[in-house]
Amino acid sequence: MSSLKNLLIILLIIDILRTGDSLDHKINYLSHIIDISKFYKTYSIFFLYAQTSQDIGFSRVIHRWICELSRDGFMSIGIEISNIRHTSYYENRIVRPLFVVFLTDEKSIRTFSNNTRNFDMSFAYWYVIFLPGYNQNDYCPIPKGNPFNVLFNTEMLVSCPKDRIMREWYSLWPNQTKVFELAKWEPNKKLTFLTELSLYERRNSLDGLVLPAVFVMNNPFIDIDGDGNLSGSCGKILIELSRLVNFSFAIVNNTVSNGRWNAKYNKWNGAVGELIENRAQISMSYVSMSSARLDVVDFTIPFILSSFSLYIKEPDALNIEWSNYFRAFSYKLWIALIVLIFITPILLAWMKITLNQSNYVSLISDSYLQIWGIFCQQGLVEFPQRSSLRLAYISLFLLALVVSSAYSASLISFLTNVVHRLPFVSLEEFVQDGTYKLITAKDSLEYDVFANSKQPLAKKVMSFMIAEERLPPTPLDGFFQLCNEHNIAMYVSTEVRNVLDPEIPCNIVHINLGHIDSVSLMWSKKNQFLSLINHHLFKFMRNGMIRQLNSQSNSNNKKCKKKIGLNAVQVWSIIPILSFLEIGVFLSLCVFIVEKLYFARGKWVIIKNGYGKKSLRK
Repeated sequence: MSSLKNLLIILLIIDILRTGDSLDHKINYLSHIIDISKFYKTYSIFFLYAQTSQDIGFSRVIHRWICELSRDGFMSIGIEISNIRHTSYYENRIVRPLFVVFLTDEKSIRTFSNNTRNFDMSFAYWYVIFLPGYNQNDYCPIPKGNPFNVLFNTEMLVSCPKDRIMREWYSLWPNQTKVFELAKWEPNKKLTFLTELSLYERRNSLDGLVLPAVFVMNNPFIDIDGDGNLSGSCGKILIELSRLVNFSFAIVNNTVSNGRWNAKYNKWNGAVGELIENRAQISMSYVSMSSARLDVVDFTIPFILSSFSLYIKEPDALNIEWSNYFRAFSYKLWIALIVLIFITPILLAWMKITLNQSNYVSLISDSYLQIWGIFCQQGLVEFPQRSSLRLAYISLFLLALVVSSAYSASLISFLTNVVHRLPFVSLEEFVQDGTYKLITAKDSLEYDVFANSKQPLAKKVMSFMIAEERLPPTPLDGFFQLCNEHNIAMYVSTEVRNVLDPEIPCNIVHINLGHIDSVSLMWSKKNQFLSLINHHLFKFMRNGMIRQLNSQSNSNNKKCKKKIGLNAVQVWSIIPILSFLEIGVFLSLCVFIVEKLYFARGKWVIIKNGYGKKSLRK
């Protein structure tokens, strides 16, 4: 009798799958499967069936479907529902597949529910088929509780008997299933999808869900005032997200760092540790990505790209760039001026000769002195009477005025452009210099960059790191330590420095190392709401909202920014001019001494020859 009953069930299933007889309507399941696969844009299909359906007839139907699907370019396989956990082998090997689940009775439903309890439901798309012949009033079309353990990011389409509407099942709460009418079928026709909205446009609200969060104190990007209001660029983004998606936060713990791996206690600390232990779902701070953190937590799409730099206190000494005195003009202009100064006296001397003036050599020497005097803004002892010479000299005066004005303006610009004499400009030179100690914020990614690296250079740099117990707890404390102690270099993100700039007590300079920093929000691993948050963050980036919120925070920082005056030209900046002055004075003294000696010798010769005796007698 039992064998006869099983045979009847088998014949019923085969007849359903072959003819698609669904009470009053014929259902072409294979056509539906193809339409749903194309809707989800996947070509990998797993057929899941309960052990009670495992017989030769059912296997033949699945085999026939697999053959037909392969001709259309689909890859498919049939497995029992109880073996669903083995499909995790394909998680990183194939594109997100479609799981087609056949449910025939209470046992198959219970088996499916038990095997999906600890299964990653976001791994696949789901098409669940309640086959006719069993009373599914407790499950379909309006489910009670959450029988299939769906999550918010689960994409499950359910087909119920006597119902032409296919509904999506997903959940916000552990014991509640939400439904959305996604598709409709007609006999011998393709599926008609009832909406063109994307997944997270259909599921655009968390219905006031309260997410547990960990708050990172002393973070430069976020703060909470006495009334519990968030501020800072990160706080404003979280506020906009919570308003748009309709959720709120409940701070379950405060921590002083984003977190790093503690080898001594063999666990993560800080905000990362709170997320790993599932005490929180989100960290309320901007966090830098790293491969180690990506293994244990998830991140939103990065919406701030920055770079890491070394910061040191501004050196007192400045580089004396003697070349600045020549960089005021291009080399072509300098050549033109030199040629002009060399040729002009010759032309002036030739003009004077043609005007009946003699002694060509003395004219050339006098013309050279006059030209140098004109370009040095000096006047002439005697202005010529001839109109041609007057015109030439006036042209030279105008040219000298324009050249002098342009040179003065350009030279002032170069002299006031302060150039610091940096002790090093790279990590290699930092190691070679050996006079500076390195600091980072405690338990930060910056510390891990050197502490956990296997590169020889990073190990050398790590040898200059101060003792871990002396590391500053926050970046701001690090800048105070940099300003108060001698020869301290701090490795930190440029974005962090920009936010903290108004509070830094001294002038600092940076050495850009070219290390890129990707900043985003940190969530617990495989969080069901992360894709929804990424969807809206991408929209924020595309419409410029993130840039606007960051600019508002930066404008608030600028209101508090220290007033910085214009850079004054220091004495050592004009050493080249003073040097030329000293050389000129020295040469003048030498010439003066030579002239004095020369004339003194001539007077002594006159007296020796007796010419002075007559004058003495007189």
